[in-house]
Amino acid sequence: MHLNGQTFTPGQGNNVYIFPALGMAIYATEARRVTDEMLVTAAQALARQVTHADLDRGLIYPPQSRIFETSLAVAREVASFIFDQGLAGAPRPDDLDALIDAKVYRPSYASTDEALTSI
Repeated sequence: MHLNGQTFTPGQGNNVYIFPALGMAIYATEARRVTDEMLVTAAQALARQVTHADLDRGLIYPPQSRIFETSLAVAREVASFIFDQGLAGAPRPDDLDALIDAKVYRPSYASTDEALTSI
């Protein structure tokens, strides 16, 4: 996409950033329902993650190298919205960041050597 002589590169905003972060927030808060406003909150939170340097490089989303941090930031904002709107099935924690961090799936795999010795 070209605008005012600059080239912008679209990406997978919904599939890469919005839906995973929204799902994380719903899971962490045990939200009773999903609303359009949650999607808007996620989109606005994602937009806040785009830096001036990203825009200068023609990116309209944060680079995928920052996907983990970006997704967590979006999830935190959506979770806060869910609690603020009274849609959570879980009690609001004192530390929302800790709640999101505790719910993150972090895959870990045994090294090839470890896997072979356990057979």
